[in-house]
Amino acid sequence: MRFFFSSLVLVSMLLGAAPAAAQVAGNWHVNGKIDDKAFVLDCRFDPNDSGFGGVCIEVPGGNAGTHPGKQHVLTKGSVAGTQIGWSYPTSFMFMSFSVNFAGTLSGDSITGIVTASGHSGPFTAVQK
Repeated sequence: MRFFFSSLVLVSMLLGAAPAAAQVAGNWHVNGKIDDKAFVLDCRFDPNDSGFGGVCIEVPGGNAGTHPGKQHVLTKGSVAGTQIGWSYPTSFMFMSFSVNFAGTLSGDSITGIVTASGHSGPFTAVQK
C-alpha cells in the first residue's frame, strides 16, 4: 500500500510538471524592442525533462540590424505556472552576451521584458 501511494504521488508530480512545458510547445512569433531597436523572431519551443529547449530564428521586420535566418539555440527554458523564461547566447561586434526573456503566459500569448547586455525592453509573443 505504501509503495502504491508513493508511486501515485510521484506520477502526480511528473504529470503536474509536464503540462506547463507542453503548454508552450510549438511555434511562437516574437516582437520586441531593446532601447530603440526593434526585433522579430520565430521561436520553436520543445519540452524536455527540466522545461523546454528549442531555437529562435531572426526574421525580417525589425531595425536591430538583424540577420534574417540567423538561429539562436536556447540554453534555458522554464515555465512555472504563468511565468515563462528563456535565454540564448549571441554576439554583436566581438561582444558575446545572453539574451534573456521573462514573461507571463496567458493562453496563446506572452508579454514580458527582454534583457541583453545591460539593456532591456518589452516583448510580446503569440503562438502560431
